[in-house]
Amino acid sequence: MAQIFRVERTKNFTVMSNHHFKNKNLTLNAKGLLSLMLSLPELFFENYEMQDEIRKLNDEIHRLTTELSETQKLNQLLQKNNDDLRNRNGLKSRSEQELLEEEIKDVRDQNSKLQIQVNKSSVQAVDEAYRKQKEAEKQLRSLKHQAEQNRKIAEKEVQKLKKG
Repeated sequence: MAQIFRVERTKNFTVMSNHHFKNKNLTLNAKGLLSLMLSLPELFFENYEMQDEIRKLNDEIHRLTTELSETQKLNQLLQKNNDDLRNRNGLKSRSEQELLEEEIKDVRDQNSKLQIQVNKSSVQAVDEAYRKQKEAEKQLRSLKHQAEQNRKIAEKEVQKLKKG
């Protein structure tokens, strides 16, 4: 486990709120830039050249955010057009296709489970038949033994009757 070292800082560190890190509307670049800006000394911002650079970077961030939003809208439109085209050609939409594939997967899983049960049942049936066969063989041996005993008794009786 890693050790945590707590040190009292008096210089060369930055304390900032987590608010901008949790803001889902900001890109990672914007969060990084804001963190960098908050870490800079206030005298830094008095330099007009840097302020101009920051303005340019903010404009670039805004442009990229707008571009990302437009790209996402275009992607949604393309997906809708793709689904419309699939429908016109008698195919299912992408979401319907995914749902159908999920249902097929569920049916295959259920079939697999049923096959396992059938295999278990088959094994149990074979075991039961084997047990019944062994029981029948045991009864047959018992009956043969009993018949042999009866035969011996009958032979003795016949011997007695012949002698007597």
